[in-house]
Amino acid sequence: MLLAVYERQEAAVACYQRAHLLEPASFRWLYYLGLVQATQGRREAAAATLRAALQVDADYLPAQLKLAETLLAVGKWEEGSGIYEEILKKHPESAEAWYGMGRILAARGDVTAAVESYRKACELFPPYGAAHYALGLLYRKLGKSDESQQHLKTYSENKTVVPPVDDLLRNELRALDLGAVSNLRRGIALEQVGRIEDAIAAHEKALELDPQLVQAHANLIILYGKTKQPEKAEEHYRAAVHLNPSHADSYYNYGVLLFEQRKYGEAEVAFQKAVEINPFHSDAYHNLGFMREQQGQLE
Repeated sequence: MLLAVYERQEAAVACYQRAHLLEPASFRWLYYLGLVQATQGRREAAAATLRAALQVDADYLPAQLKLAETLLAVGKWEEGSGIYEEILKKHPESAEAWYGMGRILAARGDVTAAVESYRKACELFPPYGAAHYALGLLYRKLGKSDESQQHLKTYSENKTVVPPVDDLLRNELRALDLGAVSNLRRGIALEQVGRIEDAIAAHEKALELDPQLVQAHANLIILYGKTKQPEKAEEHYRAAVHLNPSHADSYYNYGVLLFEQRKYGEAEVAFQKAVEINPFHSDAYHNLGFMREQQGQLE
């Protein structure tokens, strides 16, 4: 478990496999092994391991969701569909399962049913970024431009936010990781499920352990912006660029903060700085394009 937490994935795989041999009736080791295999990109192996885990404990929802997600990643849509259908019978409150079903229905060409599935996911978890994005694209396809723009706007404000899943076994893994970077990761995960105050606390803890952690400063620009504390956001922006004046995310996040304050000229400068440093910063290009569009500079 420690090896997995500290990203020694190959060694973690060997240990989990050995643990499973010693305790073949344990769900835990198969589930952890499947998670590591998925992280490694070995999706076929991960799917097989997660199937085996669910033969031990068929009702562990996080494993069911992870297996279905993995099956979609390898193109096994029908098997994934069956899992999502079973989940929704027992857990109709699962926004993630409704989103997964929406992906399958959209792939089948059943746009009407896909819209309903995505809409249900958004209703159950309103800041679900990926579901709003998918729904926005389908509404655009149906010619419903107002609804499309509304959902795409919600997506742009919640790009990385996903529904929380109560996963006791993953929580045990996370509890083993007590370093600065782990607090940073924990803060990112908390932001993704909309727990902004907790995310701020985790990032501040990361900086307490390592004041030189530039990414923590950069993330706090956005987090304090979301909680309407622009002075603190500005403070972390200045700390980030002082530590590393070539960190593109610091300028990008600062640009988002300025944009929210309607300081459009300054925001544009910040986004431009981000793409000068990182020519592959797609979000910065997107925001620059949006701002130019609003100014009528269509070319």
